[in-house]
Amino acid sequence: AERKTGTSVGIAIALNIADMQNHAGVGDSSITADGVSVQALMKDVSGNKTHTFAAKATSGASGGDTGIPGSFALNYSQAETSATLKTGSTVNAGAGDVTISAANTTNAQVEAKAKAGGAGDTGVGVSVGLNIAVDNDTRAVIADGATLTGGKDVTISATGSHVVNTTAEGGGTAK
Repeated sequence: AERKTGTSVGIAIALNIADMQNHAGVGDSSITADGVSVQALMKDVSGNKTHTFAAKATSGASGGDTGIPGSFALNYSQAETSATLKTGSTVNAGAGDVTISAANTTNAQVEAKAKAGGAGDTGVGVSVGLNIAVDNDTRAVIADGATLTGGKDVTISATGSHVVNTTAEGGGTAK
């Protein structure tokens, strides 16, 4: 809002709530094969193998005697990945290789920015940014009660990388 007198108010709100699940598993069954592969991996999108979660809010208020912008950004993200030979599974991998692999890379970003520029007597900018990233678990497991026989080379791997960045900027100026 822009006026010569009075109060200018700008409000911005951004919310991102994500619950991402990626599971690969062999359940209560019997498998006989020449090797077994159980993999919960990241999709490659033009070289990018990262789950990105973001909430960005930018507000501004100028003109008037008083400028009051406010920004609120909230990101709540959960990303669980698992590759599992589950309890009750029986796998005979013969002479082939066995691979149980999980990969999970996340990047959670929050930006809350508010700026009161060019206000007459009073300029106040307030921002709140919350970035809550929980249960970003990555697991590769042969569960208790699962049976694996055979297998030339057995590889079990779990790789996880989780980045959380939060920026909150508030600014106010008056003439």
